[in-house]
Amino acid sequence: HPRILALTSLCDGWDLTQPLESSDDGHGGICWQGNRWRSPPFPVMYKGTRYIFAYIHRFMQAFDSGVLDMESLNLKHVPYEMLKLTNLTTLSLAGNYLSVVPPVITVLCNIKDLNMDRNRIEIVHPEMAKMRKLQRLSLKDNRLQVLPHELCSIPSLENLLCSGNPMGGPPEGVQIRLEELLDGHAGFDPPTWMQEILSSGVSPEASIVYLKVWLACRGSISLGIEPSLVLDVRALCLDSLPREIWDLPWSALMQKRDVTTRLTRLLLDDNPLSKLPLQVHGWQHVEMITCNNCLLRDIPRTMGEWQHLPRLRVLEAADNGLRTFPVFDGGWTSLQRLDLDRNDFVALPPDFGYLTGLTVLTLRHNKLEVLPCSLWRMKALKVLFV
Repeated sequence: HPRILALTSLCDGWDLTQPLESSDDGHGGICWQGNRWRSPPFPVMYKGTRYIFAYIHRFMQAFDSGVLDMESLNLKHVPYEMLKLTNLTTLSLAGNYLSVVPPVITVLCNIKDLNMDRNRIEIVHPEMAKMRKLQRLSLKDNRLQVLPHELCSIPSLENLLCSGNPMGGPPEGVQIRLEELLDGHAGFDPPTWMQEILSSGVSPEASIVYLKVWLACRGSISLGIEPSLVLDVRALCLDSLPREIWDLPWSALMQKRDVTTRLTRLLLDDNPLSKLPLQVHGWQHVEMITCNNCLLRDIPRTMGEWQHLPRLRVLEAADNGLRTFPVFDGGWTSLQRLDLDRNDFVALPPDFGYLTGLTVLTLRHNKLEVLPCSLWRMKALKVLFV
């Protein structure tokens, strides 16, 4: 109504965080009850006249400014009238009760800054990758366990903020130097996603690179990306492995990509990892693991058990602080190459000879004085560096 729209200008500058001074809890002199309006949403109408006017006034301002602030309005769903503001460049839905980022939000194709902090979001739909102008996405303090890997395909995305969620991953705001990316692929042609980063000349955030390597690993039918089955998370400042890495069946379910469980190579080098996960699931196809230059003190026994890694042929764990290595009868049955250079070994386990499948063993720059007598069991050993 034109008169109501005119009244909304009175709320400009109101501090909605302060308690009302009147005794009517904000319903003022206008009766809103008994109507079946779809807008404003019920949580806003329940707060009373002042909040209703503020809600309408924010929309009126957004038509001209392209900035819409829907913060702390107790919203449980994205208001349908908001989807008509296709001119929006900045949108804040922080401090509400949203549980999902719906795919319909992609109609706001001009948004550059989207803030959805402090909600109850558990799901972000992969369709958000269609927001091609998005530069900053903030999802801090929600309930996310995983992000859709397709987000990294947004060419303009520069900042992805996800702290305060139970999903792990690279620390927020850490940028990866272009030199580090090149060092990790010395002697090899860099993958397509890396070529795109190098051509842009901008140092990317570790969180965005993390999504890019996942997307390259599992592939995408919609984006025309063939799965490489190689997860290269080197030098991404990971201090622990997220669940989507150590539990591949769960990751395949969350991302709806069964190919994830066929991962063959896992590259973890140059991360501040102090330990590897005690439990792993879905690593039956992994043939190679590299964890060089980390902060490891030991290797969990579960990695040597046949049911977890029956096809593991190569394990590289150089430049760590390892002092022990789990060797037992029936373990590491497929292991052929083991690199333990530059660790803190004083002695090897007496049963080290049970690694009968080894063809290459490197133990250089440790503190070893003698080798165990059981090495005679290694009939297949061809190369030994001590």
